[in-house]
Amino acid sequence: MSEGKGSSREGAKIVACIPAYNEEETIGEVVSCARRYVDVVLVCDDGSTDRTAERAEMAGAIVLRHPRNRGYGAALRTLLTAALEYDPDVVVTLDADGQHDPADIPSIAAPIIEGRADVVIGSRFLSSDSRKEVPRYRELGIRVITKVASGISGLDISDSQSGFRAFSKRAVRSIKIMDDGMGATLEVIQQAAALGLRVEEVPVVIRYRGLETSTYNPIRQGLGLLLKLADLIGWRRPLVSFGVPAAASLIVSMVFTVKLLRIFNLTRYFSVPLALLSTAFGIVSAILFSTGVTIYAVKKAVREEMKMRLASHR
Repeated sequence: MSEGKGSSREGAKIVACIPAYNEEETIGEVVSCARRYVDVVLVCDDGSTDRTAERAEMAGAIVLRHPRNRGYGAALRTLLTAALEYDPDVVVTLDADGQHDPADIPSIAAPIIEGRADVVIGSRFLSSDSRKEVPRYRELGIRVITKVASGISGLDISDSQSGFRAFSKRAVRSIKIMDDGMGATLEVIQQAAALGLRVEEVPVVIRYRGLETSTYNPIRQGLGLLLKLADLIGWRRPLVSFGVPAAASLIVSMVFTVKLLRIFNLTRYFSVPLALLSTAFGIVSAILFSTGVTIYAVKKAVREEMKMRLASHR
């Protein structure tokens, strides 16, 4: 176990979890700094091809290894599962690239230690210093995604993409990360809302200058986030999300059918292309409608299961 000096606050046991992929230049310093504020530092080496794991261990972290690169969400899932073995009061996640200042750990853990929150998000947009550091293109993208995520979850948050977060033991046990990529950031927010967990934001400092802000493929990250947003929208309101396009497809199918019958009535010519289009849109309509109904039924069952899971962890 990696013991940090003066790490616990008011007797609370804090475990830091750091997903890392090819971060040999920064991981050592991040681990060393984090150990000052926590009791245990866990690092998941997500299939790195450099000396990330070695340098993390040298700095005092307990290293968990993925034989191949599986993604941020997969690394986070491994870390949170392992963190429970240390019976923590608070689990803090932060990035390995030096963007997050471990000195903010006490601030981000405080709402949980004081019993005010189950999930705490460190927001770069609540700090004027951090906001100035955020590149404009990145700020725009984060704000758009956050706006959609807030609408889906019903939570009033300012930074849905922050990886600097704190979780109560109850939250770690209740939230089940399924997405292997960056979509996990949105998945956590959605599940926290669905479970009725208390979510709070605190300002943190994010450093960009002189840093390679991500070692994960940015295109894959962006596509993953968009797909996760679409997935969450469909999950949030399945009857509307699938019912509207199902109705539209049915209308298009009927239009082609009417046109087919009109041509046949006037000329006795049966248009195979129109028949195929009518059939295709009809099938799409049926699939969309049945999918919406199925997801709605599954959602109700999952919601009941989540309520039971949360009740068992009270």
